[in-house]
Amino acid sequence: MIARILSTYDTEWASLTWEWILRADGEVCYRLAQLRGRRDRNPWRSVTQFTGTDLDALIRGIASGEARLVGLALERGHHVDGYRDRAGGAHA
Repeated sequence: MIARILSTYDTEWASLTWEWILRADGEVCYRLAQLRGRRDRNPWRSVTQFTGTDLDALIRGIASGEARLVGLALERGHHVDGYRDRAGGAHA
């Protein structure tokens, strides 16, 4: 595994916590980790597959796997608390 983050998604009925991972082969997956504060382990769902060029940038330290996961989570309406990118900017 190259990177891992947690994100939250709140509705009027429940608060959901999702676990996101970037695997060494470039596959990005996520699963429900908590439902209403209780641990839950649903199967992994594939989101996307990074290309060789993207993986190379991550391995060389040019790009951040965590930052890429944060971007994908934010695109899907999730909140990522406490993440700071390399430039020191906080993500809400």
